[in-house]
Amino acid sequence: MDPVAGAASTRRFAKELGNLRELRVLRASIYAVDESTERDLMESLLGNLQKIQSVDIFGSPLERGVTWDAGFASPWRLRHLNLECFELSRLPASVNSSLLPNLSHLDMKVQVMQEQDMETLGRLPELRCLVLDSRYTKVVRIKNTGSDCYFKKLRFFTMGSSSILFDVQGSECAIMPSLESLAFGVHVRFLKDADLLCFKKLGLVNLPSSLQRVTVEINSWDAHDTEVEEAEAMLEHAAIVHPNHPIFQTTRPFGKYIMLLPDQEPSSTNPKVDRCDVNLRKNGGDHLDFRWLLMNPRVEKFCVSINCENANLEEVEEAEAAARYAVDVHPNCPTLELVRYGEDKMVLPNPQQQVGYLS
Repeated sequence: MDPVAGAASTRRFAKELGNLRELRVLRASIYAVDESTERDLMESLLGNLQKIQSVDIFGSPLERGVTWDAGFASPWRLRHLNLECFELSRLPASVNSSLLPNLSHLDMKVQVMQEQDMETLGRLPELRCLVLDSRYTKVVRIKNTGSDCYFKKLRFFTMGSSSILFDVQGSECAIMPSLESLAFGVHVRFLKDADLLCFKKLGLVNLPSSLQRVTVEINSWDAHDTEVEEAEAMLEHAAIVHPNHPIFQTTRPFGKYIMLLPDQEPSSTNPKVDRCDVNLRKNGGDHLDFRWLLMNPRVEKFCVSINCENANLEEVEEAEAAARYAVDVHPNCPTLELVRYGEDKMVLPNPQQQVGYLS
């Protein structure tokens, strides 16, 4: 099928899928062609298929990030949900214990994961298998300060390319008491800059005695061989001192190809003050995404200068809101400095206002 026919078929399928209201099991491979198709597919799956119990949608998602709107219902009977074809901008509000009480398997890509998101997932009463991948969040904190036990039935947990920080300080109940298999990623340069490379702060010793296997994918980009070996040794030690002595395995998907030579300095600077100059006319939609700030674990202040020339007020305010969001979701809670320039050359909403402005 040629690309045009394929795109048309995908759009038609996304819309017509919602008519199969008696559908219980769906397994398909879909390659979304635009944001509208992604939204139609999401609405069909979650807005109309209220009897669906198992969903596996494979495919390559758009990098932009789709939003599972609060207006979409969650199929109450849903037990198995794999949304490989979507990359969600954030954890959907509809994924919670009251709307998905029977969910036992969850596999999704979420661009930004926050501590409260993990708390929400931890309250899913039947969740046994959790597979997450996050483009921007490199360290996921799982914290339990109350008496409720999070992830009570979870047995298999994979966290893609992100590290996991288990914090049980002040908790009366264990985290993941039934966990058997844990897989996560370690970005050596990121953790070193974040002062987490000692791995004591990751709290692996706090995992339950049921743990049988730990698999770690090592990202050695911009790191020296000695730093990578140090990380592997510390992770192995964490597995050795664990009460259950789980089987431990590390992998380096890119080998030594992306590592630094002994005399090379890291190319990533990760400054404490990060600056960004935005030209709304030249950057297009890219000016609305500052989530790359999460890749800097040392940032304390974020300075954004916005060129308002030939832009309207709505576009400027949208860019400012995106910058505020990036600061709000960053674990460091950096301060934000917003500066507008070229406001005298902004586009006014309508001709009548333009005349009044020129006079």
